[in-house]
Amino acid sequence: MSSQLEAELEAKKQWIQVHYTSKKDRNNPQSFGAYACEWAEDSHFGNKKMYYAKMVGSHSAIKGLLAACSLGHSLHRSAPGGGRLREVASASEKGCRGRSFTEKLPNGSFMGIWVTTDPTFLMGESNEQIFEMIRERYTLPALSEWGDLIIKKMKENYYIDELNGHRCNASLVSANEESIDQLITELIQNGELSF
Repeated sequence: MSSQLEAELEAKKQWIQVHYTSKKDRNNPQSFGAYACEWAEDSHFGNKKMYYAKMVGSHSAIKGLLAACSLGHSLHRSAPGGGRLREVASASEKGCRGRSFTEKLPNGSFMGIWVTTDPTFLMGESNEQIFEMIRERYTLPALSEWGDLIIKKMKENYYIDELNGHRCNASLVSANEESIDQLITELIQNGELSF
C-alpha cells in the first residue's frame, strides 16, 4: 500500500461521514454510508449546494452515493471526526450537473469522486493556481506577476466567493470576462499594475 494511501486512511478520524437514505419505497428504505475525505459546498444564504466530494467506502456505498449525487438528492454529513449527521446540499440543484469517477483502492475499498460541471467552480490551493485557471478560462490580457493583486481585488469586489471546504480549497467565480477586463483596466489606470 502506498504511503499516501496509508496517510489518507490514517486520517480517517478527520473525515466526514456521508449518508443517503432513499425514501422511494417507504417500506424498504435503502441507506448508503461512506467517508468523505474532501468536500466543498456553498452554504451562504441557505443555498446548501454541493460542488465536490471525494468519498471512500464499499463499492455499493460509493455507487449509491454517486447515484444520489447524479440525481440531485440531498446527502447528510457529519462534522469532521463524527457527530450528528445534518442535511447538506443537493448536488444538482437547479440543473447543475456533475461528473463522477470511481477507482478501486489497494485495500479493497473504493474511492468515488463527484464534481460539478458548473463552469464557475474552481479548485485551487493558491492565488497563483486560481489566477492561472481564470486566465485560461477567460483569456485575460494579464501578466502572471499581476495574479495576486487581481485575485485580491476580485475577492474584494465579490467576483470570487470561497466555498466551505473540508481538506480542499474551492471557489466560485461570478465575474464574466468583460468585468474582469474592466477591473484590470482600472488597476492599470490607477497605477496599481504596471508593465
